[in-house]
Amino acid sequence: MKRKKDYLAVVISNGILMVLLGFILGLLVILINGVLSMSLPVVGQPETAHAAIFDFKKEKKHKITNLNISDTPQKVKVLEVADDNTFVVKGEYTNPKRLALYLTVLPSSELFAGESAHNYFKKLMLHKTVYVFNDDQTPKKKNELVYVKIGNQLVQSKLLRKGYAAIYNYNGSEEYYQKFVKDQDYGQQHSNGVWIRPGYVTENGFDRKIGKE
Repeated sequence: MKRKKDYLAVVISNGILMVLLGFILGLLVILINGVLSMSLPVVGQPETAHAAIFDFKKEKKHKITNLNISDTPQKVKVLEVADDNTFVVKGEYTNPKRLALYLTVLPSSELFAGESAHNYFKKLMLHKTVYVFNDDQTPKKKNELVYVKIGNQLVQSKLLRKGYAAIYNYNGSEEYYQKFVKDQDYGQQHSNGVWIRPGYVTENGFDRKIGKE
């Protein structure tokens, strides 16, 4: 009788071990299938979050640098247009930089046509993608001077033809000087903006006395 009981105990203990081993093996199979399904995307199905994470890690990290202006147009976004008509731009991988228009000047806001000129300039520029560049005649200033292109048109040309700016700080040999003279002549001939008041535009910008009348 004792041997029978010992035999039954062995059978029961072995049975319990088999059940436990089966349970553990089942869990391992489920875990392995889960890992494989995360690592290998199904054909025709979007990649899993797991795969996307690994793709992200493979992306090249670009170093953020300062924006260096040259005669090669650079694509930037305009972040701000200040009351003094300077503007802040940022390239895709550059720090923000404050710039100013090259060869043109707008009347300040307290002068005749100043507010209209600023509003038009702001509408043209703010939050737009533009191209900035200079030429070998560009003088060094605190706020670097640039030509600005939107599409195929220079912002300076648009301002001059509207009568919202005047040619300023030039020597006559700049790349776009002759074009700007024609644009300014158009604005003057059509009495646009600043040209409504005779004597208002001078070689040094604007006559403040006439501008405040």
